[in-house]
Amino acid sequence: MPGRSFGIGLVNFLFFGAITVALFVVAEGFQESGKNLPYILLMIPTLLLAGFLLVILSLGLLSMINILGETLFPDLSVWKRIFWATLILAFGSVIPIVGMVILFPYVSLTGFGAVILGFFQRSK
Repeated sequence: MPGRSFGIGLVNFLFFGAITVALFVVAEGFQESGKNLPYILLMIPTLLLAGFLLVILSLGLLSMINILGETLFPDLSVWKRIFWATLILAFGSVIPIVGMVILFPYVSLTGFGAVILGFFQRSK
C-alpha cells in the first residue's frame, strides 16, 4: 500500500506544514512590531509542531530504510542491513533531479504516511 501511504503522507505533511508556516509568519509579525509576549506564545506551538513533523519524518525514513534493507540484504545482520540501506538511500537521494526531486520526497512522504497509518491502525 505505498500509494495509500504516499497520499496520506502528502496530505498530512502539506496540512501540518502549512499550519506551521502560518504560525511562524504570524509570530514573526508580532516580533517585528515589538510585541514579545505574543511572539513567545506563538513560537512555542510552532516549534513543537515543527519538531513533531521532524520526528514523524525521521521515523518514516527509518521504516523505509528497514524495508529497503530487508528487501536488498535479507541475509545480513540488522545493523548491517540498516547501514547499507541508509548508504544506498543517501547516495540515491543526492543524484541530481531524480534523487532530489523525485526519490527523496517520495520515500519521505511514503514513510510519513506509513507512520500516520500505523498510529491509527486497529490491532487484531
